[in-house]
Amino acid sequence: MIKAQLRGDDTAEACGLTIRNSSPVLALCRRLIEAGHDPSTRLEAYRGDVLCLSIRSIGEAANLTVSPHSVGFVRLPERRIAPPKRPPDKPGPDPSPRPSDPPPTPIPPPSTIRPSIGLTVSSSLAA
Repeated sequence: MIKAQLRGDDTAEACGLTIRNSSPVLALCRRLIEAGHDPSTRLEAYRGDVLCLSIRSIGEAANLTVSPHSVGFVRLPERRIAPPKRPPDKPGPDPSPRPSDPPPTPIPPPSTIRPSIGLTVSSSLAA
């Protein structure tokens, strides 16, 4: 488990990292993963000695951002990395499907995806 300290309304510190951001804990989770921490690691954020935020998994939190309506969280769009460009003199792979290729896996409709994000707010801040 990682313990983070919150300072002001835009700073979070943990494991030698200091993050300034409008959502510092979520940005800290992203930076911790970039630094090599296990995405399944829990994180507890404190203000002084008071626990104010508990995160089940920094990997889950790293994929979230504050909702545009400022209530709750939304998942960040999936980051896609473009494949390297192929030199023009080299042909690409044959795009036609082969008979041995399995059919593509269908994507479940949004109504079947469970929106659990694993964040809890301490009762001392909920009031």
